[in-house]
Amino acid sequence: MRGPKTTVFLSRLTQTADGLGTFTTTWSDVRSIKGVFWTLSGNERLAYEKLTEDISHNLAFDNLIGETITTRDRLRLTDGTIYEIKFIDTTKNRGNFTIALLREYKT
Repeated sequence: MRGPKTTVFLSRLTQTADGLGTFTTTWSDVRSIKGVFWTLSGNERLAYEKLTEDISHNLAFDNLIGETITTRDRLRLTDGTIYEIKFIDTTKNRGNFTIALLREYKT
Protein backbone atom coordinates (compact mmCIF):
# COMPACT_ATOMS: atom_id res chain seq x y z
CA MET A 1 0.00 0.00 0.00
CA ARG A 2 1.39 3.34 -1.01
CA GLY A 3 0.40 6.74 0.21
CA PRO A 4 0.13 8.59 3.50
CA LYS A 5 -1.24 6.58 6.40
CA THR A 6 -4.49 7.74 7.96
CA THR A 7 -5.85 6.68 11.33
CA VAL A 8 -9.52 5.68 11.39
CA PHE A 9 -11.61 4.21 14.16
CA LEU A 10 -13.73 1.10 13.68
CA SER A 11 -17.13 1.73 15.31
CA ARG A 12 -19.73 -0.87 16.17
CA LEU A 13 -23.27 -0.68 17.59
CA THR A 14 -23.46 -1.59 21.26
CA GLN A 15 -26.47 -1.95 23.52
CA THR A 16 -26.55 -1.29 27.23
CA ALA A 17 -29.47 -2.11 29.51
CA ASP A 18 -30.91 0.85 31.38
CA GLY A 19 -32.41 -1.28 34.16
CA LEU A 20 -35.99 -0.53 33.14
CA GLY A 21 -36.30 -3.21 30.47
CA THR A 22 -35.09 -1.16 27.54
CA PHE A 23 -31.72 -0.74 25.89
CA THR A 24 -29.71 2.27 24.84
CA THR A 25 -27.99 1.77 21.49
CA THR A 26 -24.85 3.76 20.72
CA TRP A 27 -21.85 3.58 18.39
CA SER A 28 -18.63 2.82 20.23
CA ASP A 29 -15.09 2.67 18.90
CA VAL A 30 -13.72 -0.87 18.87
CA ARG A 31 -10.17 -0.17 17.69
CA SER A 32 -8.06 2.16 15.60
CA ILE A 33 -6.84 1.19 12.14
CA LYS A 34 -3.99 2.70 10.14
CA GLY A 35 -4.40 2.55 6.40
CA VAL A 36 -4.30 4.40 3.10
CA PHE A 37 -7.48 6.41 2.51
CA TRP A 38 -8.38 7.84 -0.89
CA THR A 39 -11.26 9.19 -2.96
CA LEU A 40 -12.37 7.04 -5.87
CA SER A 41 -11.44 8.07 -9.40
CA GLY A 42 -14.06 8.20 -12.15
CA ASN A 43 -13.01 4.81 -13.53
CA GLU A 44 -13.18 3.20 -10.07
CA ARG A 45 -16.66 4.67 -9.51
CA LEU A 46 -17.89 3.12 -12.76
CA ALA A 47 -16.38 -0.26 -11.90
CA TYR A 48 -17.80 -0.36 -8.37
CA GLU A 49 -21.19 0.99 -9.41
CA LYS A 50 -22.06 -2.54 -10.48
CA LEU A 51 -21.37 -3.87 -6.96
CA THR A 52 -23.10 -1.31 -4.81
CA GLU A 53 -24.38 2.24 -4.93
CA ASP A 54 -22.64 5.50 -4.08
CA ILE A 55 -19.13 4.36 -3.21
CA SER A 56 -17.07 7.48 -2.62
CA HIS A 57 -13.86 6.39 -0.83
CA ASN A 58 -11.56 3.43 -0.28
CA LEU A 59 -9.50 2.43 2.72
CA ALA A 60 -6.72 -0.14 2.32
CA PHE A 61 -5.27 -1.60 5.52
CA ASP A 62 -3.36 -4.64 6.72
CA ASN A 63 -5.51 -7.58 7.72
CA LEU A 64 -6.69 -7.30 11.31
CA ILE A 65 -5.87 -10.15 13.65
CA GLY A 66 -8.72 -11.12 15.95
CA GLU A 67 -11.24 -8.68 14.45
CA THR A 68 -13.81 -9.18 11.71
CA ILE A 69 -15.08 -6.13 9.85
CA THR A 70 -18.58 -6.30 8.38
CA THR A 71 -20.90 -3.96 6.51
CA ARG A 72 -22.75 -3.38 9.80
CA ASP A 73 -19.71 -1.52 11.15
CA ARG A 74 -18.62 1.97 10.21
CA LEU A 75 -15.40 3.98 10.20
CA ARG A 76 -14.74 7.38 11.75
CA LEU A 77 -11.88 9.67 10.81
CA THR A 78 -10.09 11.74 13.44
CA ASP A 79 -11.89 14.86 12.14
CA GLY A 80 -15.26 13.24 12.96
CA THR A 81 -16.33 12.31 9.41
CA ILE A 82 -18.18 8.99 9.41
CA TYR A 83 -18.15 6.44 6.58
CA GLU A 84 -20.46 3.47 6.11
CA ILE A 85 -18.76 0.26 4.99
CA LYS A 86 -20.57 -0.86 1.84
CA PHE A 87 -18.30 -3.69 0.69
CA ILE A 88 -15.16 -5.51 1.87
CA ASP A 89 -12.78 -6.54 -0.93
CA THR A 90 -10.03 -9.07 -0.28
CA THR A 91 -9.95 -10.70 -3.72
CA LYS A 92 -7.38 -8.46 -5.45
CA ASN A 93 -4.60 -8.74 -2.92
CA ARG A 94 -4.20 -12.46 -2.24
CA GLY A 95 -5.10 -12.02 1.41
CA ASN A 96 -2.29 -9.58 2.24
CA PHE A 97 -4.51 -6.60 3.01
CA THR A 98 -8.15 -5.54 2.97
CA ILE A 99 -9.86 -2.81 0.97
CA ALA A 100 -13.05 -1.34 2.41
CA LEU A 101 -15.36 0.45 -0.03
CA LEU A 102 -16.98 3.35 1.80
CA ARG A 103 -19.76 5.89 1.48
CA GLU A 104 -19.78 9.08 3.51
CA TYR A 105 -22.50 8.96 6.15
CA LYS A 106 -24.98 11.82 5.96
CA THR A 107 -26.84 12.66 9.16
